[in-house]
Formats: sequence, C-alpha cells, structure tokens
Amino acid sequence: MNSFIGWIGGKKLLRKEIVKRFPEKFNRYIEVFGGAAWALFPKDKQANMEI
Repeated sequence: MNSFIGWIGGKKLLRKEIVKRFPEKFNRYIEVFGGAAWALFPKDKQANMEI
C-alpha cells in the first residue's frame, strides 16, 4: 500500500528494513514521527492500539 502523501527524508525506501526490525509480538504501535506513515502501512495488524 502506498502512503497518501510523499515526504522528503521519509521512510519509504527504508520501510521494509524498518518493519523487519519490529518485534515478533507487540501490543502497542506508536508512530512518533508519523509523517506519511510509511512504516505503519506494510506492518501486519498485531497491535491492539496504534498511535
């Protein structure tokens, strides 16, 4: 899935590498630097809470 906006300096090109580093199981996902949410979209839906 593509993000709804582009962002200079964003995580688009690194998103697969970032998602590989997520823990196997987690209950909460917090996108501190939300931007265009490139790291949020490719992850599996596991968290009960996303911020």
